[in-house]
Amino acid sequence: MMFAKPSESMPESPGWPAEKLDAATCRHLLAQEHEGRVSYDSGRGHRAVQVHYDLSGDTIVFSTADYSDVARYVPGQHVAFDLESISDDEQGRWKIHLTGVAEPVPPGDDLDIGHDPEKWPDAVQAMSVRVQVDHISGTRTRQRRP
Repeated sequence: MMFAKPSESMPESPGWPAEKLDAATCRHLLAQEHEGRVSYDSGRGHRAVQVHYDLSGDTIVFSTADYSDVARYVPGQHVAFDLESISDDEQGRWKIHLTGVAEPVPPGDDLDIGHDPEKWPDAVQAMSVRVQVDHISGTRTRQRRP
């Protein structure tokens, strides 16, 4: 399943004008956060799962339990990754959307992120997944001042 690219601009809501973000700003905002949603086709329909992630260059890295649907269906698939956040001053919000092909990270591979994206209990086997970004876009909305 291919994920459609979002429209170039988010429709304006009353009091919330939309601003398109460039790729560098999107990456900067992604680097500040560590929770997003990976969306994929599970074979039983579309799924979106919250994951903890890290960013390494143009690659999103996250871990999942090796028995999960994410581990079963995501490798080799073109997936979407979405992130939404409210600005620190609570006067605006931003959304980032990216797509790319997901692949398992081989054991012992250097992830170049300084730590594992998520710690798992010792009894749970985890699998790391990386998504090389092939498209990234974002919007920021700010509340208009009266």
